Amino acid sequence: MQALTNLSYFIVDSLLGLYIALLIIRILLAWVKADFYNPIAQFVIKATNPVVNPMHRVIPAWGRIDSGTWLLIFGFSLLHLYLILTLRDVSFNIIQIIPLAAISMAEKLITILLYAVMIRAVMSWFANPYSNNNPMLSILDSLTQPMLSLARRYIPAVGAIDLSAMAVIFVLYCASIILRSI
Repeated sequence: MQALTNLSYFIVDSLLGLYIALLIIRILLAWVKADFYNPIAQFVIKATNPVVNPMHRVIPAWGRIDSGTWLLIFGFSLLHLYLILTLRDVSFNIIQIIPLAAISMAEKLITILLYAVMIRAVMSWFANPYSNNNPMLSILDSLTQPMLSLARRYIPAVGAIDLSAMAVIFVLYCASIILRSI
């Protein structure tokens, strides 16, 4: 019976976590005005459209904030925590997991940004950053460029070495540590 519980936990955690991440990536891609003809962006849009489109009919965007998709992310985060705690047979009150869901959303957002900066930094060692042939590099550039540009304003390049990615990773790790200690 323990194996079935562990398997259920793994499936719920993996699938809901991945779908929440796709919803967050969709918001980030819209926020940075990424190229939506990119195959990776097309995948994210097509994978999230079944839940986002009906929500957009009910709750429209509020300026640049996609409030319907944020509400979906919050709802899926609540569902995720509810199922995980239920599978682990932990007693809880639904009011207790509301702030945990908000913190979980923020942690996932920071984790996505952290991995995007790390992968972009590593890919920049091997791929031509000015080549438009790699759709992954194009998306990562769109997602990380605002953060890296901000860091470059305050941290000058040391010779040919750009330390902006390290600074952004440091700040994101600090934010993650603060969130986990709440």
